[in-house]
Amino acid sequence: MSTVTVSREIAAPPQEVFRVFSDLHGCADRITGIMRAEVLTDGPIGAGTRWRETREMFGREHSEEMEITRFDPPHGYLVEAESCGCHYYTEFKFTPTGTGTRAEMSFRGEPVTLMAKLMMPIGQLFSGSLVRMIEQDLDDLKCAIESSETSVPPAATDASG
Repeated sequence: MSTVTVSREIAAPPQEVFRVFSDLHGCADRITGIMRAEVLTDGPIGAGTRWRETREMFGREHSEEMEITRFDPPHGYLVEAESCGCHYYTEFKFTPTGTGTRAEMSFRGEPVTLMAKLMMPIGQLFSGSLVRMIEQDLDDLKCAIESSETSVPPAATDASG
């Protein structure tokens, strides 16, 4: 599967953008596509943090367990997950600009089972839906950051892995 990358310019410094994007406890309140998020590990958010995220996809509720495997505040972090015979990677990068931060989200999946490899051509048909979902997530987070709704406790994302 090819990598899907979407970015948004956000009028806030990278530290604030990173803090809100990595706030797993508040993500369901900020991202309209997420119904629920349950952090499964104790302690501050960082490398090794696992959580279960539930979204409505194609009219059905769907949950995935994910893990942060790289955590580099305020530059970015990497999330990995296994589902339906594929290994998924979602990378977030935050780059300072003259007016704020460029937030970039890249997603790719690698089939690891024979069935997943055979189904990859069919999966490509859903790439438009994936792009729209990522765009909506970024738009929701941009809106939350640029409004006054971003009161994330600083301790929520202090871990550096």
